Amino acid sequence: MVSDIGALQRITKNNGNVGLLKKLSLTGEMFGWETALKLGVVVDVAEDEVDLEKKVFALAEQIAEKSPMVNWGIKRIINFSRDNPINESLDMVATMNSAFLQAREVEDSVKAVLTKTKAIYPKL
Repeated sequence: MVSDIGALQRITKNNGNVGLLKKLSLTGEMFGWETALKLGVVVDVAEDEVDLEKKVFALAEQIAEKSPMVNWGIKRIINFSRDNPINESLDMVATMNSAFLQAREVEDSVKAVLTKTKAIYPKL
């Protein structure tokens, strides 16, 4: 059977290495972390469970310091862009950013930059 959970479609759109994807898919060849990195299936690897936990929490902390509203918007645009034409994605982000300009977070972000402090954002 052909893989039907969207993996072939998503990897093809997310990574230009279609040749490697075809080779692995057509042969059923098993692959390790190096190949997973090349395909963009993973973005990082860890040496062990302790290293993994350290990396996960550092990444989560880094993301959590950013605007929740903007994080939501970034995730929404990336997912939308995967399945839609560029012009529709550009229209969507323009509309989204127009709405974001009305948010308090913009003022908080500008103040934080000007005062060289960290912005504290409300939860969504």
